[in-house]
Amino acid sequence: MKILALDTARRTGWAIGAPNQRVRFGHVTFPDAGIDDVGWIMDEFIRWLDPLIKLERPDAIVYEAPFVSGQTNQAAAYILLSLAGCVELVARWNGLAGDLWKATPHQRNIHFIGTNSIGREKLKLATIAKCRELGADVRNDDEADACSLLSYAWADIQVAGAEPLQWKE
Repeated sequence: MKILALDTARRTGWAIGAPNQRVRFGHVTFPDAGIDDVGWIMDEFIRWLDPLIKLERPDAIVYEAPFVSGQTNQAAAYILLSLAGCVELVARWNGLAGDLWKATPHQRNIHFIGTNSIGREKLKLATIAKCRELGADVRNDDEADACSLLSYAWADIQVAGAEPLQWKE
C-alpha cells in the first residue's frame, strides 16, 4: 500500500511511503494571499496536488485535520479549513474518497513522539529530531509533520507481516 501524507497549510509538507521503497518527503509553499484571496491559494494547491496524485498513484491519503483554536487568527483558520476541503475534493476526483483519512495533531504526536503536552515549539523540535533519528533528514517542521502523519497512518493500517517503512537507504 502506498500512502501520501499531507500537513496542509500555506507551506504544506508531504511524505510518500510504500513497502520496499524509501520514504520520500518535501514541502511546497503557496502564495501569501491572506484572507482576501484564499481562492488563489486553493487554486495553486489543487494545481499542485492533483498532478502529484496522478503521478504517485497512492492507495490512500492521510492529512492533518485542521485544528482551529481561539488563538488561531481568522485568515489562518480560513486557509486551513479550505485546504482540507481541497484535499477531499481532489481525492474524490482521483477515486480515493473512500481511502482518505484525517489525523489530529494530538493523535500524530502521541504516536510519533509519545506526548502532546510539551508546548508547540518543543513538539516541532521533537518531531524533527525523531525524523532525523529515523534517517529522514527533514528541512523543517512541515516535512517532519508529514513524515509523522505517514508513520501514524502506516501503524494504523499495519497488518501481520507488512513491511515497515524504510526511512534510510
